[in-house]
Amino acid sequence: KPMTAVSDIRRELSRQLCHCVQWKRSMEFLIHEGVLNFVEIGPGRVLSGLVRTFSKTVRITNVNDFLGKSSSN
Repeated sequence: KPMTAVSDIRRELSRQLCHCVQWKRSMEFLIHEGVLNFVEIGPGRVLSGLVRTFSKTVRITNVNDFLGKSSSN
């Protein structure tokens, strides 16, 4: 869930560096809250494929390099 307190954010970032990231729960939460657009930064489309397992209606943009080349699927 979204955090706004600086102390909570610092604690959570530290925790996620040393523990499992709750990626599945995060994606389910975002989609349930109505997020329809995602941006995958970096080479490949692994995360795009994983997001599609949660919802076929989301829009995913892949940014694969720092020169601004991107593609949508």
